[in-house]
Amino acid sequence: MHGRNDVRLQRRTLLRLQRRRRVGLLDPGSRFQHPFAARQRGVPLGVPPGLRALPRVAARAPRERPARQFRPQPRPRGVVAGAGGERLHRQGEPLPLHLTGASPSDRSRPARILARPASQRLTSRLPRPAETNALPTSPLNPVEVTLREIELPLRERFIISSGWVENRRILLLELRDESGATAWSECVCGEQPNYSPETVDTARLALRRWLLPRVLGRELEGPEAVRPLLDAGVQGHPMAKAAIEMGIWGLSAEVEGVSLSELIGGTRDRVATGISLGLQSSPAALVEKAREAVDRGYGKVKLKISPEKDIEYVGAVREALGPERALAVDANAAYTLDDADRLAELDAFDLIMIEQPLAAGDLVRHARLQERLATPVCLDESIVGPASCEDMLALGSGRIVNIKPGRVGGFRNSREIHDISARAGVPVWCGGMLESGIGRAYNVALASMPNFRLPGDLSPSARYWERDVVSPEWTMDPDGFVTVPRDRPGLGVKVDIERVEALTRRSETIAGGGRVPA
Repeated sequence: MHGRNDVRLQRRTLLRLQRRRRVGLLDPGSRFQHPFAARQRGVPLGVPPGLRALPRVAARAPRERPARQFRPQPRPRGVVAGAGGERLHRQGEPLPLHLTGASPSDRSRPARILARPASQRLTSRLPRPAETNALPTSPLNPVEVTLREIELPLRERFIISSGWVENRRILLLELRDESGATAWSECVCGEQPNYSPETVDTARLALRRWLLPRVLGRELEGPEAVRPLLDAGVQGHPMAKAAIEMGIWGLSAEVEGVSLSELIGGTRDRVATGISLGLQSSPAALVEKAREAVDRGYGKVKLKISPEKDIEYVGAVREALGPERALAVDANAAYTLDDADRLAELDAFDLIMIEQPLAAGDLVRHARLQERLATPVCLDESIVGPASCEDMLALGSGRIVNIKPGRVGGFRNSREIHDISARAGVPVWCGGMLESGIGRAYNVALASMPNFRLPGDLSPSARYWERDVVSPEWTMDPDGFVTVPRDRPGLGVKVDIERVEALTRRSETIAGGGRVPA
């Protein structure tokens, strides 16, 4: 009975959404209709189990956007760049048609193209990327992993709606293959379960007791084979699993003598970088931080918000930076659907996105919220794997996806989510988890894939740390781009062993036959 009631609830929910013209026909022969694919039909999506095709309903007139509540500021003429460094347009010039999603019939309507808001200009349709394929790899036999917990102090306290951090506890893995090759990876869990149920302590337990014994001393056909081994009989723990799985990708890149970016199907030599600004004490303090970020060249400024620090703060930054600056907000699930009217006030600021406004698992309520907003909703915590990405698209719960490889369980799932989103015409971008330079190497490699079309949270080492644990440290050029080290094998950076040893609070080596005290 319980399963039957679930099906009835899904059917009623989807019917309501269709009546509001946010979800298209959900039968295998229909085409998914998405705001970013208005001029190009998307990919067919199957019917969820137990659901029948629903009747098509008449289109609804688009809602008018609220008037701006700030005075536009003049902005110097300059080049706006996409996530991969491609030249989008110069201020005052018409946008190229392939960047606006316009059809050839729109060539006579340049004014209409120029009238697109900033959110659509920066997330507009690019040529659809092909499905990505990893390079073929040789078999691997990981025989030993050393777990090291370090404590890396941040330059300043980082505050979000659910908590703050000053000293980052980080769990590092050093993997060794029987060939003698080594690679490092990072578990991105936090110290507290405020962002995710996983913590540094739970991940360490899961790695030692259940996960590492499944792969050590076992011949693997390649990195793609790791995820099924970790999932069989072990529910959850995606960040702990990702630390192993991504480490095997790094190990494979070392063995093959290719860059991690090339191995996983990356195509870019540099990636655009955005910055995430934590909650501040006042709008003036946030404006000062935002101006500093723009002066440094960041391509996107993302503001953390909470119900106590939202409209006034965002309005102050928008007025200070001007109407053309790429601006986004991130709520970290701080709101409920009862706050929809308040969140709709953010439409006035022409944002790129509102990231994760509601609870992590609530795709249905996100769909209801998205239909009330002109601003695209971006899902972060809600996307835990390929299936939840497909659910987001089917329900219309958002229009942008944040892929954090640690959150979704590693590179295999990240690449699947990338491809699912690319087929639907939905842009993705790479989020950050206050990683050290080791974790940053994996994020930069992932962000070099073709459908990462928005600047990622890939700030240089100096943004967070007085001194990182890699050499060379990650840097950003004056135009706001981080170079992808495709000319160097593996991660592209070397781990500063002396620095890691100085920061280590505890360590343990786990071999194929058991544990060895370090």
